[in-house]
Amino acid sequence: MFKSIIIYLIAIIPLIGQVETYVHKQPKVIEVSNTQNDAFTLLDKGAYSQALRKFEVLLEGNPSLQSALIGKGKCLFELGRYNAAFEIFSWLHGAFPNNAYVLECMGDIEFHSSRLSQALAFYKKAQKIVPEKPSLYDSLTKTFLCLEDSEMASENSKLAILLNNKKGEVAPYSLILAYFAFAEDVDLIGQNSALKYIERLNLRKKNAWPYPILSFIKGTLKSTELLSYVESEEQEIQAHAYIGLKLRLEDQDGAARKHLDWVKQSNKIQLFETIYVNSIPLKPKV
Repeated sequence: MFKSIIIYLIAIIPLIGQVETYVHKQPKVIEVSNTQNDAFTLLDKGAYSQALRKFEVLLEGNPSLQSALIGKGKCLFELGRYNAAFEIFSWLHGAFPNNAYVLECMGDIEFHSSRLSQALAFYKKAQKIVPEKPSLYDSLTKTFLCLEDSEMASENSKLAILLNNKKGEVAPYSLILAYFAFAEDVDLIGQNSALKYIERLNLRKKNAWPYPILSFIKGTLKSTELLSYVESEEQEIQAHAYIGLKLRLEDQDGAARKHLDWVKQSNKIQLFETIYVNSIPLKPKV
């Protein structure tokens, strides 16, 4: 979620700087700067340390500038400084208690801090405000999977797919989550439905991550081939996690354990996959 920054380029009005606006009670940043070193541009590129310094400069002149606070909070989150990020979003929540975007951010911080019950509470509050936002149902699916509540994970995954279809959006991670949520719930109809959605995608033209994971789930890509697409530590963790999870579903406990143990030992990055793997028993599904 934090990597998908919405940036509007205003070419008609020659404004410089950040201008805040509100759409459906969610803060949106309108980026009107032409410089590549702008804080929001750096954040969007993943240069979190550099972006953080830029946001701190912006806040020196206006400590309550909402867009800069959100940007700073996102940077801190991406850098793994969850407590500091939570402090910023807690202040924003106090100022804007019905802001679903802030609530979702707080849920993400709690989730990645492995405080799953607290994350669930924040996601549910946000869901009541924006009940048609697919990412919230994905977040609820992840949380319920980690809490070993497969029935609720499956239900929320169905809603995520439904809402993405309604919006005409292709959401590969939603399909990955759906497949494993349905499998955990032993929902063969849902599992087959997820596979049908995957079949509709032209995966041969979709080599960008995470599409290789979908090809692997579909069975057209071997585990060694999936690993050959890896280009970062994050992707390597995800690849081993989904290989292990699929082998686990196929009752290949020994082979699954090798991949899942590898994920357990890779604790440098706190991802959904690392949290999930650490929350499940390493034994084959019945």
